[in-house]
Amino acid sequence: LAKDTPTKEVREVFGILDWEGFQIAQSLHIPTVNFALNLLQTYHDFLDLGLGHSVMINTNQVTKGLFDTVQPALGDSFQKIEFFKSDKAKWMAALQKLLPSNAIPPWYGGSSDFKPIQVFG
Repeated sequence: LAKDTPTKEVREVFGILDWEGFQIAQSLHIPTVNFALNLLQTYHDFLDLGLGHSVMINTNQVTKGLFDTVQPALGDSFQKIEFFKSDKAKWMAALQKLLPSNAIPPWYGGSSDFKPIQVFG
C-alpha cells in the first residue's frame, strides 16, 4: 500500500500470511515452537504497535489451534488477525474488502498492476 518516503513514515503493516502446504509435523517440532514463542514474547510490543491488520489464508484446524494457544502472548494484536480456511472465494472477498485491488497480489485476486515492495517466501 505504502512505502516510507522522506515526508511520510509508514507505521503499520498489513500482512497476508498463506499457510498453504503447512503440515501438522511442522507444528509438532518442539524447538521450532519454542523459538516462535520466544520471538512472540521478545517482540510483542513491536507487533502490537506495528501490526495494522493480518489475514491468514489456507489455514487448517492445527494452524488456528496454534494461534489460539499463543493468544495470551499476542494480547490485543490477536484481534487484528483474521483466519480463513482454503475457501478461496471467502478470503479473496475479505482481501478485496480490506485493500484496494492494486495493493493485492494478482495471485490473491488483485490487479495485474500490483507492484510489490517485497515478497517473502
